[in-house]
Amino acid sequence: MNIMNSAHVAPLACSGLGLQLSGTSVLSNIDLSVAAGETLGIVGPNGSGKSSLLKLLAGLRTPSSGNVQLLGEPLARLPRRRVAQALALVEQQADTL
Repeated sequence: MNIMNSAHVAPLACSGLGLQLSGTSVLSNIDLSVAAGETLGIVGPNGSGKSSLLKLLAGLRTPSSGNVQLLGEPLARLPRRRVAQALALVEQQADTL
């Protein structure tokens, strides 16, 4: 990506994002574009997929469909170090494996 186009690229975006867990669709066809400096809130009832969406956007889960882009580049193709330098996710309660 060159510097000339960087002003028009959403820092974080997704299109057609979907997630299936154990054969059940948890999220489907999510399109989102977050502008530089924008504050975004994700609200919904328990079990509606908020945490799953955040994990997909942070690259902690692999989507069943669609893609996530970070600074105009596919998140799945970026080295984890570069992703970590550009975004962070702090969960209220995290599962440890």
